Amino acid sequence: SMAIPPLEALEDAETVTTDGHWYARDLLYDWDTFVENIVDPSHVPYAHHGIQGSRKKPMQFGLKLSRSERDSGVRGDLCPQDPALVNVAEEAAKHEGSFIEFRPPFLIRYNFQSRSSFGKTKEVDTKRAANLCIFGIPTKPGHCRVLFKFVIVNAGSLPKFARWLIARTPTWKDHQTRNKVFDSDAFLLYLQEMELAQGTKDGWKEKFFMPTSLDALVTGFRTWVDKFTNGGPYGLAGADTGKSAGAAAAAYTKREVMDRYEQHTKHCKACSGALRNTKILQVAALVACVVGACLRNLPLALTSLAAAFYAEKWKQRFIFVDHIHAHQD
Repeated sequence: SMAIPPLEALEDAETVTTDGHWYARDLLYDWDTFVENIVDPSHVPYAHHGIQGSRKKPMQFGLKLSRSERDSGVRGDLCPQDPALVNVAEEAAKHEGSFIEFRPPFLIRYNFQSRSSFGKTKEVDTKRAANLCIFGIPTKPGHCRVLFKFVIVNAGSLPKFARWLIARTPTWKDHQTRNKVFDSDAFLLYLQEMELAQGTKDGWKEKFFMPTSLDALVTGFRTWVDKFTNGGPYGLAGADTGKSAGAAAAAYTKREVMDRYEQHTKHCKACSGALRNTKILQVAALVACVVGACLRNLPLALTSLAAAFYAEKWKQRFIFVDHIHAHQD
């Protein structure tokens, strides 16, 4: 079995942890496209601008490939962004212990130690570590399922209010944030996959431009797929037609690619329940609006109408919300 330290820490009574809710979603692009995107930290401030980071503040670190093996996958350790500083002990120490890895067949893990670029510089006996545990599961060609969990290990140094806030966040509210993140690059990744479909996926070397050290894991993962998997979980099916298995890609609309209801809400007890309650509140507000109008109670009618309108906006958050990058500033 695969040992996953942050998830094991949740079961350890002696380790102080803080964690978010599990999140799952079905995605309309292939497993290798998903993994490649997750192991690429440089896309975050651009693809997720305004949600996670800002395009005005790109990542301030590099990656050095430290592992590439058939059974244990690939790993990149955080290092100074400037190649000239990679071997400078004082600079390298700022990122010590922080890494991003892919461990076959499913796990992608981000581990950011508290003294890395992602944390504070406060020294503690046991360093705090923020972990993203992400499982990318191939379901069929051109589709995959993601399971996501956020865990802070050795969270005792976090302010109590921050720990309380994370623990008290409703599941459906946490899932709204996750939906925004996956929406913001879903169509980009779908279009990327369609572009790769014009050849075969092993032609990525000619189509990708990767000039920085932050691209190390993208290169490492794609090389790992080529070397050890014969083209991914479905092999090179379709090679005779010039298309890879993942590009069995039907043509989907943007709305289909970003359909929150079909991909998540209808399968999630918390979000489907919240959607049901929102619909009930909307109907109640409309009834109150009609009653207010009949009684010529203008404040009641207008307040209820506003509530019904607001409920409609919230209802759509569980179904579909378009994401236009140019509108995120």
